[in-house]
Amino acid sequence: MNYLFRVNEHGDDLLPATVSENIQCPLHVHRRLEMVVTIDGELQMCIKGTQYSICKQEAVLILPFEQHDFVTITHNKCLIIEFDASVVHPLWTLLASNTIVDRKILLSDALMPLLFQITENENMRQNLINTEALLFPLCREFMDKCTFIPSQNQVDDDFLKALNIIHKNVSNDISLESTANQIGIYPETLSRKFVKITGVNFSSYINYLRVRKSMELLRNGASSTEAAYGAGFGSIRSFHRVFLKMAGVTPKKFLESKESPDMLLKI
Repeated sequence: MNYLFRVNEHGDDLLPATVSENIQCPLHVHRRLEMVVTIDGELQMCIKGTQYSICKQEAVLILPFEQHDFVTITHNKCLIIEFDASVVHPLWTLLASNTIVDRKILLSDALMPLLFQITENENMRQNLINTEALLFPLCREFMDKCTFIPSQNQVDDDFLKALNIIHKNVSNDISLESTANQIGIYPETLSRKFVKITGVNFSSYINYLRVRKSMELLRNGASSTEAAYGAGFGSIRSFHRVFLKMAGVTPKKFLESKESPDMLLKI
C-alpha cells in the first residue's frame, strides 16, 4: 500500500540528506519516501523481508512505512535522502495507484554530481522549487528503470487522519481511544489498520516518535527531565525505560555517542 501525506518532521529542510559510512541500522520505518545510494563499497539491506545488496552507484527506493534495515559487511559510503512524494508530482501520481516491485537500479553517470549538490547545498533544500529541481532527475530515473504494478488497495483516509492527529499531539496526552474518537471509528478498527499498514502497534509508534523527539531535545541542550516531558512522556521512569528499549542505550550514552537517531532507533 502507498500512503502519501505531507507532515514535515525535519524543520525547514524539505530534503534531509546525509552521507554515512559503514551503516548499521536496525529495523525501522519512515513516513516519507527514502532513497538510498551507495557511493562506495557495498550495503546490505532488508526491505519488507527481501534482501538486497546495493553496490557502488546503485540505489533503492523505499516507500512510506516499509520496514527496512541496513547492514555493513565490509565497507560502504552511502547517501540517504528523505522526501515527500508530493514534491515530485509525476512520482506522486504513479505511486497513488501503483506499488513498486523491482526497486534497485544503477544510476547513470550523469546523475552522480547531482547527489553531491544535494548534500552540500542546505539552502537549496529549504526552497520547494529548488527541491523539485534537485529531485526530479533522480525520481525520473527510478520511474524509468523500476517496475511498478497496479495496487489493489486505495489510500486509507482514516489512517491518514490518525497520523495527522498523532503528529500534531504526540507531545501531549494522546491515546488510541482519543484518536479513534476524533476520527469517528472504533479503537479496535484503528488498531487493526495501524498494525496492517505500519507493521507495529499504535503505542509502539507513539513511543518511537516520542523517543525521537526526546533525542532532538537532548541534542539541543535539554536535560533528561525536560526532554522526557517535552516529548510527551508521563514520567521520568517511563522515559528511561522506553528510551533504553528503543535506542539500546541510555539518554546519557546517546549524547556521548553522537550517533544519528535513525542509526539507533528500532521500532
